[in-house]
Amino acid sequence: FDPLKIRLRGTSQDKVIYDVGDLKQPCHPFLKNVSVMFGFMDGCLPMSRWDALNLFFRKTGKEVSKGVLGGPWDLTNAYDFIQHTVDHGYQINAWEL
Repeated sequence: FDPLKIRLRGTSQDKVIYDVGDLKQPCHPFLKNVSVMFGFMDGCLPMSRWDALNLFFRKTGKEVSKGVLGGPWDLTNAYDFIQHTVDHGYQINAWEL
């Protein structure tokens, strides 16, 4: 496992928006709902949580791949999320669009 790579993507990435930039809708947290696929409703990732995750990744020295397809596709929201990541110097091994 050296280097261990962490892949953050999958079907759930279709249910996320990012609380960054000019978000055009309210940022609601993910809610557990066992009646839907994978048990979660659409939600929003606050940048404070993304920042905390990246601190964890940096401390553990793990490589990260991140999908940014996102819920109802909003190119601006995805761009703002990627820009936030770059501006903070977070190391992402690969972006999946």
